[in-house]
Amino acid sequence: MGLRQSLAERLESSLGLFLKRSAVVALIRVTGLVSVFALQILLARLIGDTGEYGKYAWGQSLMFMAGTIAAMGIPIATSRFVASLSARHDEFMVANVVIRARKILSRSAVVLISLSLGIFVASSYVVANNSYLDLSVVALLLAPGVSLLLLYQHLCRARQWLILAFLPLQVVRPMFTALLATALWWIGGLYLSGMMTLFLVGLSVIFVLIGQMTIFHRRQDQLLAVATEPRRQSLEFRPEQLLPTARPIFLARIGSLTIEYSNVLLVGFLAGPATAGAYFAAERLAQLSSIPVSIVSSVNQPEMAAAVARGHRKLLHDLTRQAAHTGLWPTLVITLTLAIFAGSLLSLFGHEFASASPVLIILVFGVLAKTAAGPVDDLVLMTGNQHFLPRVMMFTALLHLLGLSLLVPALGAVGAAITSAFSGLLSAIWLMRFVRRELAINPTILAGSADQ
Repeated sequence: MGLRQSLAERLESSLGLFLKRSAVVALIRVTGLVSVFALQILLARLIGDTGEYGKYAWGQSLMFMAGTIAAMGIPIATSRFVASLSARHDEFMVANVVIRARKILSRSAVVLISLSLGIFVASSYVVANNSYLDLSVVALLLAPGVSLLLLYQHLCRARQWLILAFLPLQVVRPMFTALLATALWWIGGLYLSGMMTLFLVGLSVIFVLIGQMTIFHRRQDQLLAVATEPRRQSLEFRPEQLLPTARPIFLARIGSLTIEYSNVLLVGFLAGPATAGAYFAAERLAQLSSIPVSIVSSVNQPEMAAAVARGHRKLLHDLTRQAAHTGLWPTLVITLTLAIFAGSLLSLFGHEFASASPVLIILVFGVLAKTAAGPVDDLVLMTGNQHFLPRVMMFTALLHLLGLSLLVPALGAVGAAITSAFSGLLSAIWLMRFVRRELAINPTILAGSADQ
């Protein structure tokens, strides 16, 4: 009776902590997405041309895709290591893992900068003006900032320093970009170009990265000052194991990034910058429907890793069930709202953007369908089964590229939206089947006591 009561109290405490942390992340995420939404409207108005806005969208997509690929899965792997080591109070090993992660990303930064300089030199031999080459040079030069920003966001998430994890990237960055863009427009008195806007976004990334790094290391030094050596060193989460652990995550991320960013990139190539700009605006709006899932994932991932590290199987089931419910129902409400008011919302960017309403509707219902599969990505990553992800994501990415190459020339942005929705659903169903078979967990809202 005492053991049962103790377990019930632990689960109740876990749920209460989950709700408190979710509320904090929700407030920041909602504020952040509203800020991003307002920023995109402001930039569309300050740029004043759909084609130039499309160039900016293309360059930003390349910058974030290159930065995330160059991170090589290290941020996610580091997050799992730090969450597990923190649960064991091994602060010295945490510090070593962070140092190792930074060294790896510094090498990838050298590769990105070298590639940017190589494209710059090669572009001097191109007679015709190619704006995509110029955008590529700037995007790749700024991409290392994205890699490091992702690392520190995941480090703060692993520590459950949620305000520090999300406030800089979600709120401060778009606000700082808006401030820079408005100041430049006010001083220059001219419409912004796509290239200049991309450069301003990169500056804002560097600005928030410096602040986040400074605060993180100050807090980590405080923990190290009072830390004691643990009785038993962890062999599984040594710094040397970071890269091997990240390798399958990296391969999977290539697939997911192909799906995430190839839409704007290929629409820009195949249908032109104006169509890419309209698709980008719809895609930014569709991200609102992913707020609940991102909030739940942000809070749950470290908790899942800690539950696995401690062998708390029952807690892992409960975390999965609460994530399924708190992710799906709010997503349904947001999806229906965005679908109903699609045209009105897109017209805020400019009247020419309203034509992307079908794109927005397809994208949000694609997010809803994927959400219904439950927190499958979190379960696979945080239980040490990341080796399964590459085959799923690489195969899905190949199908995605094939779908884009066939549908975009025929249907334009609508074809990209259909392909994106199909790819997301395919990967979610595949991972859901794996979770049910290998982990014996039903990740959907249909899970009940029978699954326990």
